[in-house]
Amino acid sequence: MIFDFHTHCFPDALAPHAIAHLAEISKKCNLYPTTDGTASGVIDQMHAHGVDKSLICNVATNAHQMPKVNAFACTLAREQDELYALGSLHPQGEDLEGQIQMLKSAGIKGLKLHPDYIRVEFDDPILHPIFELCVAHGMFLITHAGYDPNPPDHMHCRPTQIKTVMDNFPDLVLIAAHMGGIGCEQDVLDLLCGKQVYFDTSHAGSFAYRQPMLHKILDKHDP
Repeated sequence: MIFDFHTHCFPDALAPHAIAHLAEISKKCNLYPTTDGTASGVIDQMHAHGVDKSLICNVATNAHQMPKVNAFACTLAREQDELYALGSLHPQGEDLEGQIQMLKSAGIKGLKLHPDYIRVEFDDPILHPIFELCVAHGMFLITHAGYDPNPPDHMHCRPTQIKTVMDNFPDLVLIAAHMGGIGCEQDVLDLLCGKQVYFDTSHAGSFAYRQPMLHKILDKHDP
């Protein structure tokens, strides 16, 4: 089975605007959308490339948006056989406990955070309640790690910060996306490899020009 662990989609009515916005941001690093941003668009691409299942990494970029993002995640979880969905909590959102209970009732197993989009450092104590809820409810957490073109001049989640969170929350099942951190390969190798943290392999193929470093990470971090 081929399982794509890192994909994105949006409600059909919002997808054109969301994809246009993300395309404008991502073209700074020569990345372009390969779907129309809808769930059906993701499934079409899966079928075209032999992918059996995909995980939709939903992100609440502000507190007001959080309930709608999680409602969409629950809809995907209940209605799509080929897609799994993640919920998302915002540190300034209301009733985080209620949100995570709703997600669990829909069979959702984890949460996604994107510190760059919410403009919060990954080791900021404001995120501690989210980490604590994940541990208490047996939910895993995946975070964007390393460089992102939004904003291009500051990383809100670096390996040093991931290491701090790991040390403070040893029971948190944590996944650092993009091989532990885009543009942070040496720190990933020094601080995270061999430790109790998962990496997803999204964007690993775009690191071809740093292939020797990628091989070092793969050799040091048990698959």
